[in-house]
Amino acid sequence: GCENVKDEDLGRSWLETLEHQRRLSRHTLENYARALGLLFHLKEKTALRDLEAQQVRRFVAQLHARGLSGRTLALTLSAWRGFFHWLARHRGFAANPAQGVRAPKSPRMLPKALSVEQVQQLLEGPVADAPAFLRDRAMFELAYACGLRAGELISLTPQSVDLDEEQLRIEGKGGRTRMVP
Repeated sequence: GCENVKDEDLGRSWLETLEHQRRLSRHTLENYARALGLLFHLKEKTALRDLEAQQVRRFVAQLHARGLSGRTLALTLSAWRGFFHWLARHRGFAANPAQGVRAPKSPRMLPKALSVEQVQQLLEGPVADAPAFLRDRAMFELAYACGLRAGELISLTPQSVDLDEEQLRIEGKGGRTRMVP
């Protein structure tokens, strides 16, 4: 109905605020937009203003039953809390129905690290003259020796290299820059 269109306009306004004032990454904004889409789908005809914590708990249970992980649900709830916080501050909403609602825990999955021997095998393997092979080998060495994230590694440009100081300028998460020998 008419109330839903208004609610979705509120969602758009919040996302625009995040984009322009908080300058969040495109990836984060997409996650928040997805979380809002889930909220609007689950609430059906209920107005945002009328949602209660019990309903939000039920939404989380429904999403968990659909197979969403605890981590995804925690991110979704975080977005919902931020949205309702914004609605309370800027649109006069009374309470935050997502406040205090917890996501189910999911098992912590640790990344599988290569052993020192496996890394040596990778870096000291047969040498080919193919430019792609040399590039890949240099990337593995940089990632391993400098502790770079994959995103940091692939964002390197020739301008990232300071040959005089023998350092790399790394653009990290959140636009932070650090120098790595």
